[in-house]
Amino acid sequence: MGITMGITSGLLEDSMNCIQDLEAKLETALPTPVLFSRYCASDDKIRFYTKFSSEPVFKIFWESIAPSAS
Repeated sequence: MGITMGITSGLLEDSMNCIQDLEAKLETALPTPVLFSRYCASDDKIRFYTKFSSEPVFKIFWESIAPSAS
């Protein structure tokens, strides 16, 4: 039983390290405001890419879900 606990705790530690690495990579992969402005320069493009009617509407939506998304 002691061997099983050692293997399990080692797997858990490896998994936690992997999750931390992935979270760090995700933070750098998120689009920047400059990138958003590049592709969504007009209301027509915002509507095409996001299905929201305008940038302010999209920002209100994003600000409301951002806390739970991270």
